[in-house]
Amino acid sequence: MSIDVNNALTQHIFNNMPIHLIYIREFRLMDRASVKDHLQVLFSEETIQQRCKDQPDDSRETVITSLLNEHARYAILSHRWLNKEPTYQEMLMSHKPPDAGFLKLKQFCEAASKYGIEFAWSDTCCIDKASSSELDESIRSMYRWYQNAAICLTFLADTTAIDNLQQDEWFTRGWTLQELLAPKKVKFFGKGWVPLTNLEVDLDKDMVYERRSRGESVENPVTAQMLDRLASATGIDSFDLVSFYPGSSDVPKRMVWAAKRRVTRGEDRAYSLMGMFGVSLSIAYGEGADQAFFRLMDAIIQISEDPAVLDWAGMPAFTGHPSQMLPSLPDCYLGYTDSMSGYSVSFGKEPFALTNRGLRIAMLILPITVANVTPYNTVVPQATFHCRSSKWIEDTVVHAEGPFTVSARNTYAIGIWGSGFIDGGSHRCFGCLLTRHGRLPGIYQSDGWSKMVSRSFIVLTPSGELINPDLTSLHPHLETIYV
Repeated sequence: MSIDVNNALTQHIFNNMPIHLIYIREFRLMDRASVKDHLQVLFSEETIQQRCKDQPDDSRETVITSLLNEHARYAILSHRWLNKEPTYQEMLMSHKPPDAGFLKLKQFCEAASKYGIEFAWSDTCCIDKASSSELDESIRSMYRWYQNAAICLTFLADTTAIDNLQQDEWFTRGWTLQELLAPKKVKFFGKGWVPLTNLEVDLDKDMVYERRSRGESVENPVTAQMLDRLASATGIDSFDLVSFYPGSSDVPKRMVWAAKRRVTRGEDRAYSLMGMFGVSLSIAYGEGADQAFFRLMDAIIQISEDPAVLDWAGMPAFTGHPSQMLPSLPDCYLGYTDSMSGYSVSFGKEPFALTNRGLRIAMLILPITVANVTPYNTVVPQATFHCRSSKWIEDTVVHAEGPFTVSARNTYAIGIWGSGFIDGGSHRCFGCLLTRHGRLPGIYQSDGWSKMVSRSFIVLTPSGELINPDLTSLHPHLETIYV
């Protein structure tokens, strides 16, 4: 094998394919080196030269890439875990246990082989979970592995027809969200591994996206029906289903998708979302759900300039960090709607950032007074605050639910950090409730503010200069705080 072919094959297998794959014909595991040994016979110099003759308009590099796409590919399984799923260690045994887990795995491999694919991957048995390094790499790479698969075979064990697929428990699990969004081609199977449609591929996302970008409708009515059912089951519109791209945009909307799903290990609320947001975290089971989600949000903030990441309500993540500006879980974004989204500009000259003193952020801080408060021993404490009209904001009454306490010794304010959004033709902006016990002396006079817990969004109606803010004139009125 020539050097360029060897390098291309090595790079493709070791960078784009999972650590272990099932060799379908023999129903056994192969590592990457074994996969390369198996495939290299298909990449002889004679084969390359003949393909170059057959495709004179293509470069040698293009020919090699096309061969990689034809042969170095795998099918991937998306499913809901049940009892007695096969493990990596059991797959190494010569005698496989005849239980339901292995039956499902064999049916998956049989279905994959019908696509002319030699290799398959399942999260149950293709990860050596006894190896912390392999587990770490696998979880970090999971989104890309689903994205790189030739096809994703999705097994909906409780479903018998497209019309009732939204009742399947698969739609309630945390990890299956990225397994829906990442693959480029998807085929759905129902109970007993019966295909839910007569199509070879139920959802070819690139094809659907290309047709829609040309203003054309989805060609196949079955695919259109499948998209409608998936959108109904997930709350994700069909555009996002076919054109999703990982990154730090639309954080609240994506968190709402995740909030409707559950995981067995609390840390997986964060780990299962890494790929969707284009960030990477070290895997540390045992750190706790709050700490893991805090690290996820920190990683997102490091690559995002969109202040909408702070548009949440509910309990903050309880960690050893002093900041209370980061949420504890995706559920904190529930209630965020498409009408609240849009391009929002952070007010500060410097980007907001997490520091060892809290989240450093520039805010317009507006004083508020306590209008009413429920008794201290109320199950869900409530308070009403009054923010008087100014050149920044209309006269506003804010109703908030705790848990919190209100003290006459404290001062209160609303902090606004971004330009907001347009809702039904009216301008709105998000804010947060702040409290401070007096004013601290010394150089850090802007310190001392802490964010109050509110179970509902603090949404305000700006006026005057805040509707279309001139950031240059706004800057003198901002206060950089650590909260």
